[in-house]
Amino acid sequence: MSDRVLIATAWSPTKSHCFEDYQAGVVSALKSRAETELFITTSFAESKFESIVGAMSQARAYALEGGFTHYLNVEADFKLPEGALDLMLQMRKSVVLPGRGEGEGLVRMNYDTLIGSRIGWGVVLITRKVLEKAPFLFHGSFLTPDRAWFKFLLHAGIEVWQNRDLVIQPLEPAAQHPERSFAPTLASSNPDWPS
Repeated sequence: MSDRVLIATAWSPTKSHCFEDYQAGVVSALKSRAETELFITTSFAESKFESIVGAMSQARAYALEGGFTHYLNVEADFKLPEGALDLMLQMRKSVVLPGRGEGEGLVRMNYDTLIGSRIGWGVVLITRKVLEKAPFLFHGSFLTPDRAWFKFLLHAGIEVWQNRDLVIQPLEPAAQHPERSFAPTLASSNPDWPS
């Protein structure tokens, strides 16, 4: 069976300033040797985490229904280097993360290296087999859903690998705290919501 990859992005209007660089990376991935399709998802909620999980869940359902062998998530504030998708596919691993400039070589991630890092869903290649076993879940605005999902994978014995020789380019600093999405008036009226 040849590789069929759904390339999906949870697009957010707040990322429009990143679009030129983001789209250059996605266009290079669409030129992969694999069969590819681009899917822009939309799922808006007050919480950024809930929005991302909703959008990724849309893409997961589309990938499973459409018979795709892989799902490549590329958040709208990352730029893929030329040839990134082909390199990730060549690894033939269940879950593949690119590097962030913190070392070299192919590394099997463990609880400490994965959960303790800043690595998340920004760019990740996931096989169909993993998609079938591990849905994306929202656990509330104060628990990062990507860390919870990776923790589930590790506890389920699903290997997560990182190719540190393949370094992606973040287009803006990653937030390490809960953020609101598109309702600043509503969110700012809640005194318990972090600014």
